[in-house]
Amino acid sequence: MKVTVFDASGETELSASEFAVQLGALERPHAQPFSDLSLAALSDLSTIFMQSPLRHGAPQMVALGFWLRPAAIAQIQKQHFRPDANVRVVPRGLALHLPPANVDTLFVYSWAISFLLGNSNIVRLPSQMSPVARALVQSICEVLAKHGLQQDQVFCSYSKSSDVGAKISAMVDLRVIWGGDEKVRTLSADPILPDGLSIGFSDRTSLSVISAAGFAAQSDAGKRAVATDLFNDIFWFDQLGCGSPRALCWLGGDAHSHELFALLQDVGDKKQNAVETGVAISKFVFANEMAAIGAARNVRRVSNQMTVIDAKIHPGLLDNVHGGGVLFQCTFDDIDELKPLLTRNVQTITHFGLDHDEFQRLAELPDGTGGYRVVPVGQALAFDVIWDGLDLVATFTRKVRIQLAAAGRDLRRGVKHDVPSL
Repeated sequence: MKVTVFDASGETELSASEFAVQLGALERPHAQPFSDLSLAALSDLSTIFMQSPLRHGAPQMVALGFWLRPAAIAQIQKQHFRPDANVRVVPRGLALHLPPANVDTLFVYSWAISFLLGNSNIVRLPSQMSPVARALVQSICEVLAKHGLQQDQVFCSYSKSSDVGAKISAMVDLRVIWGGDEKVRTLSADPILPDGLSIGFSDRTSLSVISAAGFAAQSDAGKRAVATDLFNDIFWFDQLGCGSPRALCWLGGDAHSHELFALLQDVGDKKQNAVETGVAISKFVFANEMAAIGAARNVRRVSNQMTVIDAKIHPGLLDNVHGGGVLFQCTFDDIDELKPLLTRNVQTITHFGLDHDEFQRLAELPDGTGGYRVVPVGQALAFDVIWDGLDLVATFTRKVRIQLAAAGRDLRRGVKHDVPSL
């Protein structure tokens, strides 16, 4: 059984035993969170990603570079990393990251947060990688080598059918599983260290809420901006990202839907967004299946890019997932009418055009049983260190409690002393 290992010189194939030797020599974390070296490395990567020749056809690479820029990292440190005199925050240890194959930048976000917090990391990459993913991992390996940080960061690929994954799991302090219910169930069966932590990010789906009045009040340029943002939310990652909206819900009726979909189509044409014939046929079949089971009131094929299915709001609506530009369209008159959509697997609610009271009611709608993000249209796929209800900075670190003896008698010495208050 072969394991592919990525480093600054490219790819190397190792036997399972050779790879085991390499992991055995892996250095445990010695850096503190937000070290100068890790900050410098991520700053270099930010510049590389935003200047990559691939960026014109891969906006997700630019978004990643923007997220890694020093100002953004400093904001994360300020908002989410707050040790004090009584608590010292230290790396969790050795982390294993198991990213999905369909979102080619996600492995970098997961690794970068863990790396920034001082952890050693093993990242298992898909066997079939996109050109963007290959460029990302190559750049990371080169920057790590430049800063002398490659010794405890491993990027590799191995067969799901091998026992390599189980052997790695047995030695890690943290395991992060991205990619769906079945993957989380299967990989969680492999034990990690007894005091380790395994977290799984399961199947998620998302929706978009647009005020008809808010959209109508926009200028032509404003409406096009909404369409551009919505296009990015839907069509990056072929509508298969967990934050990609599957339903567009109109507050106040869908009288402006044809205008918005025409703008979406125009944006797609200008971006030369092509849909393969097989995908278009599959969407046609899916839409007719939805009509056959009563989940659709009407079906519109806008183009090969987009199919719109008019539907009533009901709890199981978003369980019908296709991707590739299929949108359920619903209308409602009161924010509370959205509640049936917020089932356990709903992650992101994007919004546009709501007034203050409508937004406040929407923000209060998620109650822990569905909905983890309420963000503006255009931000559906923007990564955050608060993800699916978890603070990743807190999850990827350990907290060491520091406490002096109480003021009074020191029982070991039989003397009294004063202790400064903390």
